[in-house]
Amino acid sequence: GYCMIYFRVVQYKLSFGVFVGKRIQIWSPFFICIGCYSALYFLCDDTLLVGADYGILRCCGGFYAGVFVYQMYKRVNIQLNAIAFSLIEVVVLIGCYYSISIADTKDNQLLSFLMFSVAVFLLAIQEKGIVSRALNNKPFRFIGKLSYSIYMTHAIVASVWALVYIYILKLPVQEIILPGGGSNKR
Repeated sequence: GYCMIYFRVVQYKLSFGVFVGKRIQIWSPFFICIGCYSALYFLCDDTLLVGADYGILRCCGGFYAGVFVYQMYKRVNIQLNAIAFSLIEVVVLIGCYYSISIADTKDNQLLSFLMFSVAVFLLAIQEKGIVSRALNNKPFRFIGKLSYSIYMTHAIVASVWALVYIYILKLPVQEIILPGGGSNKR
């Protein structure tokens, strides 16, 4: 517990508190993100989509990518008409789809991380394009709130279900990870 609290304090200080200059404040999350993803790239053999081993690097890389995107969002103002912005949004979303569909290697996974960050930035920056306007309507905002709530509570729910499986249903751990106890090898 104390290690995680300390780690969070260090994370916060590295991204906001320690650096005084605005340029360093803007770019420090970018360099921390690059550092996390670089370490992950060199430590992992086949995939960057790791959990237990080096998952903290992937999580911190994603966190700092988000901090950097937010820093840029606060400072950048792109003036384009709605048609041009709509075209850019559609191209970036197609790029996201493509990068995810080919994310079978570490290089392609890095590409998908980058494309997702670019998409978040572009969809948030002006809300002029057809996609960003559609996503900003009331039903999608409500779904976004639900999605965030589910994201914030899923770990505790999964942990409780694991305890139910093990201690109440008396099922082996393999049943939790791979239903039917089968192997995930093809």
